[in-house]
Amino acid sequence: MLDGLELASRLTWDLSQQDLFGGMSYYGPEEHSRYVFIFVGKEAYSGLRGAVNRPGTDGTVRWSGCSLTSRKVILDFTQPESGSQHIEIQNWTHEDMPALFVDKVNHGTILSDPPPELVAAVVGILSEVRDDASFQNQRTLLSQRFAPDGLDQWQQFVVHAVDERGDGIADYNIELYAEGQSLAEFEMDVDTYSGDHSFRCFHVNLSRLKPDSLQSLGLRLIAATGSLYVGYRGYQGKALLREAEGAKPQEGMWMGELDLTPLVREGVAPVEGEKGEVKKDKVKFFCPYTTTLIELRLDRQPLPLNDPNGVCWF
Repeated sequence: MLDGLELASRLTWDLSQQDLFGGMSYYGPEEHSRYVFIFVGKEAYSGLRGAVNRPGTDGTVRWSGCSLTSRKVILDFTQPESGSQHIEIQNWTHEDMPALFVDKVNHGTILSDPPPELVAAVVGILSEVRDDASFQNQRTLLSQRFAPDGLDQWQQFVVHAVDERGDGIADYNIELYAEGQSLAEFEMDVDTYSGDHSFRCFHVNLSRLKPDSLQSLGLRLIAATGSLYVGYRGYQGKALLREAEGAKPQEGMWMGELDLTPLVREGVAPVEGEKGEVKKDKVKFFCPYTTTLIELRLDRQPLPLNDPNGVCWF
């Protein structure tokens, strides 16, 4: 159970592929599904329990991890430079279900001592929501009543790096940059899943990062195999060299970059729609109080790439 609850765990990633991005909607107007309202406290623990508080949480749960409104972004470095799609966006398959923020309660007191307005909201939901129209009406009303006013804006990015066969890439680093400068705020709070280091979770304070002020955005990926016999290759990439050893490659180290500017300026990117068709739609890379899943794809091949390799030869 603790393994599944760990940040960026394989269980939560695999569950989201079916629960949020699968072919069937589990939350919405369908006969088999349910309408969901998510309430979370705006305060963290006080007293001695406050020692375990982390920013952007109700003392236990991250605000950005509550909403079921999530996107999956595939950044595909395996595609050739021309005529291919390197950025693919997958939307959630159910109704929009944002988190609802409750004043003056934390993860414990939201149940042990709920405020009257929360009790009234739950009673209203149970008595009035009967169909999609009444659900959307309640959602709009409660989103205004339980808004995240006064809170820093947080977003969670869960990243999984894989090769062309879907096997995890454990040794990698990603960096966001704008106007040639690294966005250090993106890397201030990072957790790596202990069971598989190809899974990472980045908890980002958007109020400090200030994405609305960005005129450009790029992602830089550095990956290493730790071997001179196997390396990576991909779009806009190159091997990293050891200058002190006569430009000898560094143990399969590779670096590549992707331009994500359309996701912060025009906000237009290819989005996978129904039946798998790809269309242009307005999306944003940064969206407060949500979780975004990012899948990084790379080619992993024996080295050297253009000569007989040392892994398999006759």
